[in-house]
Amino acid sequence: MGERRNIGRLDFEALRRAIERGDPDSMLEFYADDAGVRVQGGDASSFEVEGKAEVAKYLRAVHARPAIHRVENEVVAERQIHFKESCEYPDGSRTVVATTLEIREGEILGQVDVVVGRDDPRGEEV
Repeated sequence: MGERRNIGRLDFEALRRAIERGDPDSMLEFYADDAGVRVQGGDASSFEVEGKAEVAKYLRAVHARPAIHRVENEVVAERQIHFKESCEYPDGSRTVVATTLEIREGEILGQVDVVVGRDDPRGEEV
């Protein structure tokens, strides 16, 4: 887990630390200016954001709510990175998101987040 995995300028371990710390400003350093994010599933309808400024708003909104974020099951390749992010909130609810990052010249060009699991504090899936 602690080994450095660089894809061009992108240091996946540094990105992992930023995600797990809930630090959207550090995460943004890895995104291209023309990056986009598509979110599918969850309790809201699917949506997309385009451009680094909009990606920043999305990341800040995701990390505004206190949570423990864990990056797991990563597969790092030259042009794509896949991982699951599990989030546990103070009220006991949990969310699991499968993320695919498209990498171009060492920067994140595209991100697809698919909400694959969500449960409430009683352990029931929502």
